[in-house]
Amino acid sequence: MPVLAALQEAGVHVVDGQQVFLDARRIKTQDEIGLLTTAVSLVDAAYEELYGFLRPGVRENECVGLVSKVLYDLGSEHVEGVNAISGERCSPHPHVYSDRILRPGDPAFFDILHRGGRGHSGRLRGHHQVPGRGAAGRRAALLGHGRPPADPARAGIPPQPAG
Repeated sequence: MPVLAALQEAGVHVVDGQQVFLDARRIKTQDEIGLLTTAVSLVDAAYEELYGFLRPGVRENECVGLVSKVLYDLGSEHVEGVNAISGERCSPHPHVYSDRILRPGDPAFFDILHRGGRGHSGRLRGHHQVPGRGAAGRRAALLGHGRPPADPARAGIPPQPAG
């Protein structure tokens, strides 16, 4: 705030103009709406490719490379960031990807941010599960159960009276 204090000391009347700018940002022309729609559509296409690619054995950094390639191939001006975080790295998640290999049943978090035409951005976040049997399913299969037992309360089955 030293700049604000210096301006006021110099006799400059300073007012908060943030709300005026926020109000102006809400107004969109048809051209801007079209550019925003295109920017988000590119992210939709990147997620569609990612869904087909997501499987055990791929690495977080490979997912980032795929998403970046799709965005640039479709005309993105600048890929600002692709977060890819999986498994135990999801909570709390860092904002950097790694070379971690995805495993069956892993949670996976993706955050895609890019600049489309004329600087309009598209950003979508997604939470997914890596296909395949998760650790609980593998453990139950090894024990011969086929799958973990269902919780009757979650299945909507009323409790049975004791006796």
